[in-house]
Amino acid sequence: MRKDELEAASTLGSGISIQGRIMGEGNLTVEGSVEGDVTIQGDFVVAAGARVHGSVEAHGVVVEGDLEGPLGGVERCRVR
Repeated sequence: MRKDELEAASTLGSGISIQGRIMGEGNLTVEGSVEGDVTIQGDFVVAAGARVHGSVEAHGVVVEGDLEGPLGGVERCRVR
């Protein structure tokens, strides 16, 4: 699973900072920062330069930035 193989249904841009729980269907790419738990029924990408602090549950995870927290329900994970 490569980042360029994923079609992001939603992207949180580099200027976006979220505090709280994120839940949803489809894929999500974070380029900014998230403080809180993430539950996505698709694939989750932490882009280079992004920061996520919280638990993550997703189908697949690609980590290029900083991820601090436990992973759950993940079928595949790639750390770059």
